Amino acid sequence: MKSKILKQYIVWTAAMLMLALSCSNEELPGAVPPVREGFITFTLPGKKQPISYVTASANENAVDSLVIYMFADGTDQNSPNLLEKVYRIGRAGLSQSGTSLTTTIDITGRSGKRVFYFVANGKGNASVLSDINVGTTTEEEFVERLSDVQNGFLSMPLLMTSRKEIEDVEFPTEDEKKVTLTRRVARFDVDNDASVTNFQIEKILIKDIHLQAYIFSNATGTAGQVPEVGNLPIINCSSQESANGSGSIEGLFYLYPTEIGQGKGGIWFEGVFMGERRIYHLKNELSIKPNKRYTLKVTKVSTEATDLEIVVDDWVDDGGSHVIEPETNDVVFSDITKEGGDGLLTFYHIYDITRMIQPLKLSVTVSSYNLPGARAVVVGNVDNLPGFKVNTKEPVLTYSMYYTQDFEILIPPPINPQVNIDIRIEIVNQLNTDQRLGLSIFTDVEYYPETTLLPVILGGKTWAPVNVGATKIDIASGVYTVEHMGYLYQWGRNTGFVSGGEDDDPKDVYPVAGGVSMYDATAGVAAGLFIKGGAFIYYDWLTTQDDNLWSGDKRQGPCPDGWHVPTSEDFSSITIAYNEGKATRDNSTGTFAITGDNGVDKLYFPAVGNRQYSTGKTYTDGMGYYWTATPSERHSYKYTFFVDGHIDGQASPRSYGYSVRCIKD
Repeated sequence: MKSKILKQYIVWTAAMLMLALSCSNEELPGAVPPVREGFITFTLPGKKQPISYVTASANENAVDSLVIYMFADGTDQNSPNLLEKVYRIGRAGLSQSGTSLTTTIDITGRSGKRVFYFVANGKGNASVLSDINVGTTTEEEFVERLSDVQNGFLSMPLLMTSRKEIEDVEFPTEDEKKVTLTRRVARFDVDNDASVTNFQIEKILIKDIHLQAYIFSNATGTAGQVPEVGNLPIINCSSQESANGSGSIEGLFYLYPTEIGQGKGGIWFEGVFMGERRIYHLKNELSIKPNKRYTLKVTKVSTEATDLEIVVDDWVDDGGSHVIEPETNDVVFSDITKEGGDGLLTFYHIYDITRMIQPLKLSVTVSSYNLPGARAVVVGNVDNLPGFKVNTKEPVLTYSMYYTQDFEILIPPPINPQVNIDIRIEIVNQLNTDQRLGLSIFTDVEYYPETTLLPVILGGKTWAPVNVGATKIDIASGVYTVEHMGYLYQWGRNTGFVSGGEDDDPKDVYPVAGGVSMYDATAGVAAGLFIKGGAFIYYDWLTTQDDNLWSGDKRQGPCPDGWHVPTSEDFSSITIAYNEGKATRDNSTGTFAITGDNGVDKLYFPAVGNRQYSTGKTYTDGMGYYWTATPSERHSYKYTFFVDGHIDGQASPRSYGYSVRCIKD
């Protein structure tokens, strides 16, 4: 059997300080391995040479393990090449021969054409190569293997691979036994003289690069596999003097190539130029090729742009000068998130904390390309709101390629309902003060007249917290007093009468039934008295009916200034709340509680009862009756809060005495 030593050497372009591993036409030094029948001895590159190698590490080109995959040649064009044998060779199976390594495999009993694949240092790819099966895996399937996904920087020794065809394994030629191992990654060096550029590299961020690559250079991607894309950990250069001195950092990081599949890598620099820390980015994304050495050489920096020379060995067309540009001074404000703050009313960035009963935390994130980021400016007397605080966190560099800065605004519930609060917070871009986010926090302490009670917003309308005449809320005892229940009113009249608990046999009733004139009702004999309705006038208290007594310029009725009697349409929000399950009845007192729009405030409707239209007597039947300003033919609408817990509106004779609940103009 013929035997010849494989020779390989690595050609280095010293002037460019670039690394390329290639075949050599020169004889490698060292002894020639003996010829053994039934065996093939391959020769591979061994160790770094003392002069011609310019490497970052002695381990960069080392071979610490080798696996050889042998594929049988198909019998015809329609038969695939199947995996025939796998040779797993540890470091002990690699013999040193000068500057080369040799390894011998047993091919006893075999002849004819074979295809060999060499995987050096492939231990990190055990999972993707684990389901390779002798006799079933085809060569096409084999070359479609992607490397394992990396979640950090590639470590040495680096993955190297090769493919060889031998026409007849019984008689391999000298050239067929030469193996050229090619690295499947690209190497990156950094060269920056800060004394010349005035640019101090602090960090390097590598975004959207391939975290995988095809293990073999002849992979075609026909299986449709696309390497996964992601980000690598941030590289901290501030502690490496050579990154900013007169020298350079060799082999700072290694990347998988991007020539297979879609996407190109992006490189960002965080640096200090003339005392200002900024983010710079490579204007044109790099197309990264395997087995190439890139030198990122900073040549000039200005506030507008930075010249960065990308030197790529044996890749003249794509080398040369690339521009690094600083990002803009703009910032991006995130949406404001809220936590807590039950009872809060909010509109856009305006926060009404008048009825807030739980602390509120507002959070916003500011993303900026410049380290100064944003600052919070507070305007207003925060002494009126003890516990109010704005927490400003330091900017953090993230893989969004921004500095992200979090702001937390802590807002306690107001403790003094007598004092209005008006605070404005502005988060301002420090490099462009025209760009800001404003928030307003305030209380609107406007009590219902003659009370210290706050109105309740329901259905978008502001309702009085008590009936006309009442000044207190009593939801427990059900005591029938004016201060708790208010007065009862005949429809269209502004004279109030006490409810059942005050006088069950009232003396304030006009003795003649059948209605009176408007003059008699307001200034004549029936003024201030309850007027019994007559059947011939549909039980109205007025002999000549008037549908407009609580509408138009008379809509105020018995309500205080700025308030008016609600219409039946206004009361529809009450029934809507009831239908939505927001109304509950206290069976012991008959009081209905309806939840306001803020989900916290309650609107209470006590079961006051009524005054009979024909006698003027009071009835406390466990129900509440409330007039609306809306007439209905000869009667007018009222809303009844029934004993069984439901709420409904019906027409009723106008001489009845019912409660009135006002609504704000």
